Amino acid sequence: MHPNHAFGDAGERGRNVDPPEDQGEPSQATHRANQAAGVEERLLEPSYITLAEFHRIAMRRPVTTDAAEVLRQIGTLEKPLPRFCPSMPQRPWKSLAFVAFESVLLAVAAAFGGPAWTGMMVLALLVEVSAGSQLAGLAWLVPALGWLAPAVLTANRELFFPYSMAVAAFMACRLRQRSFRGAAGTAAAGVLAFLGIRLAQQATWQVLATEAMVAGGILLMIVGSCRWLPERPWQTGLVMAVASGLAYAGLAL
Repeated sequence: MHPNHAFGDAGERGRNVDPPEDQGEPSQATHRANQAAGVEERLLEPSYITLAEFHRIAMRRPVTTDAAEVLRQIGTLEKPLPRFCPSMPQRPWKSLAFVAFESVLLAVAAAFGGPAWTGMMVLALLVEVSAGSQLAGLAWLVPALGWLAPAVLTANRELFFPYSMAVAAFMACRLRQRSFRGAAGTAAAGVLAFLGIRLAQQATWQVLATEAMVAGGILLMIVGSCRWLPERPWQTGLVMAVASGLAYAGLAL
């Protein structure tokens, strides 16, 4: 017999071999392995995963070695990528600038105003830290601290009153975005802190009663402003100016 006929017969026999009987569905491990193998080939295609998508997965999703799971996570990225990842720390210069700014405010209040002015400034800084530690918010304390200049030049200790009311208004406005009740409670705490300091300064009961009545009216104005005025950047400055102006006018009583 010619050799080619032998190979031909073998080829025919190979083609005529019946397929193996179905032995049931493949196991779960085999299915996952086949799926992962197919996914890995897709991962090798150029530009299949962008750098932004990989960064988002690495920072926000749990670490996984399953290629199928990686593609599943990529498929769920429907929202646009934010400008920065919240899990990453912000630029350090903003934190350093905030710490430097509040240190300057505390130093000025302590050097020229003494413990009373420093105490109110500490309360304001604590509120600003709880409100988000923003330089724009901290800047509103500069005009409030401006009452320190005429107080030092004229040696008028009564100007501590408009300064304290401006600080109380600042505290309420900064916490207004989180909670109206928190803003009202913070303003009341600022007024009580002022009255406590005046009591420690051994103010007369007549003066203390007058300041308490004026401060109570200013507190109602601050709470009403936080309730009815729109949330705008100018709202903080307006309420602070009105509060300190009413306190200054109340000094004539």
